[in-house]
Amino acid sequence: MTFDEVLTGTMGFVLAMVIIALVLGGGLYGYYVYVHKQILENYLWPVADVVPYNGGYYLGVVNTGHEPIIIKEIFLANGKIINVNSSALSQNQWWFYQVSQLPTAALVCSAVDPSVCTITKVNGWVDDYTSAGNAIMVMVNDPYNASWVITWNYLSFTNLGGWFIITGPLFQYYIVSGSKSSVFYVNPPYTPIQINMRASLASDPINYSCEIKPYHVSNTFNTGSVIKFNINCTRVNGICFSIPILFGNLPPSQICFPPLPP
Repeated sequence: MTFDEVLTGTMGFVLAMVIIALVLGGGLYGYYVYVHKQILENYLWPVADVVPYNGGYYLGVVNTGHEPIIIKEIFLANGKIINVNSSALSQNQWWFYQVSQLPTAALVCSAVDPSVCTITKVNGWVDDYTSAGNAIMVMVNDPYNASWVITWNYLSFTNLGGWFIITGPLFQYYIVSGSKSSVFYVNPPYTPIQINMRASLASDPINYSCEIKPYHVSNTFNTGSVIKFNINCTRVNGICFSIPILFGNLPPSQICFPPLPP
């Protein structure tokens, strides 16, 4: 073997190693980028809620994870997309936005790497079934115009020999109130879903003692399910005050006083 052949062979080997290193390096870098994005996606934990407000809707997005996030787009039920530029949200920080049409989802991205995004479904409650997604109807029959309050959450309790595993958004509660017969729609993040709902009276009509039944509902509901509450009142010679109980399954309580002297 001549010196030229040795040199050529050596240079060929070196070049081959350089090429292989570049290919492997590019592949490893691509794999690193993929893993990096997957990790960031796994740490994006936004929660988006909506409630009716002034003839439109009020959207709130909270960051429940440790990864800072930004909101880029809002998807509406009519198919339109609103481009927004939120500031970075740290854990437990909220961002609010008012829209005229029902929002159904939000594009939420990492504030560290804005190319890593997730689409977060909007849940909460609405007063119109149109495009409400996984809507569950709630009907309140209130012929006496008493003041009522309904609260709920999506916690699920699993009994393991006396120990309970709690799953669901722990501090996420919803509240709706009214003073007449009403219909509204719970729009949960998915169905079927466990809903724990509490109904209370905030005040009774004058000279009436009222109760709402059922006062506690805890069950698994699907899209299209209906939850009904009925308010019944009895005429009394006095003034009664119902004490609202917003959480738990304790029975309702009421205080009644004799009528005021003439």
